[in-house]
Amino acid sequence: MTLAQSVITSRPRFRSGKDLGIATWAVDAPLLAAALAIAGALFFQGGLEALIGAATGTLIGAGQRKGLATVISGGFAGLFVGAMFAALFHSAIVGMVATFF
Repeated sequence: MTLAQSVITSRPRFRSGKDLGIATWAVDAPLLAAALAIAGALFFQGGLEALIGAATGTLIGAGQRKGLATVISGGFAGLFVGAMFAALFHSAIVGMVATFF
């Protein structure tokens, strides 16, 4: 058997998190907590919108009842959508609120 044959016929073996004994959310949960802490620190600069998006995504993920990984994934997706909403509409919302109050 030549080297070329051994490379072509063999498949690479990837070790998943389950094989390593690591939960699928073990890395995602601290990252989500850090992102939420940053959004909380920037509460008046658009963090409120990001946190509302994260809460909405978390609730949607929890409603699917597929486990903690789905809840965390929903939180990340909602945080992204909330941050994009804040980037696009935060100054308009602040201007509207300042006009009425």
